[in-house]
Amino acid sequence: LARQPPTDNDQNQRQFLLNDETPCPHDGHLLYTLSALQILAIAGKLNDPRLDKPAIAAFISSLQNEDGSFSGDEWGEVDTRFSYCALSSLALLGCLPLPNDDHDEEGNDGCDDKHKEAIKPVIDIKKAVSYILSCRNFDGGFGSIPGAESHAGQVFCCIGALSIAHSLHLL
Repeated sequence: LARQPPTDNDQNQRQFLLNDETPCPHDGHLLYTLSALQILAIAGKLNDPRLDKPAIAAFISSLQNEDGSFSGDEWGEVDTRFSYCALSSLALLGCLPLPNDDHDEEGNDGCDDKHKEAIKPVIDIKKAVSYILSCRNFDGGFGSIPGAESHAGQVFCCIGALSIAHSLHLL
């Protein structure tokens, strides 16, 4: 499907995702933020000038909790799925600081050059990795929060997030 020429429906989807004329009437959520970025990546539109990378990175950053976990939205539900969504979204945007990154004097963290001046280190990646590792259970699986039962979906999210953060060696 990815090799098919764009259709009118593809153009409509891109226009909807990048519409800067109509504010979205819904609350933002990490699950849907990642989905939208993945669609834009598939469509080759992550560098579209209408995509406000600093605003998206700031939204994601605002959802990181003190312990390194991420809430899915402003209402505060915590789940390792949201850690995966946050790290994956920031990686797609080119704004993911890595655990061993040394930030320069201005605090730039590896966002693409066009947006470096607008984004300081957006998240505490070391705390994010530490939180994910705290969700690992005696059976080697991962739960949605520390102490929660292991679940295949959480294993995917946690291993994926650790991989994105270049932290698989910590397992």
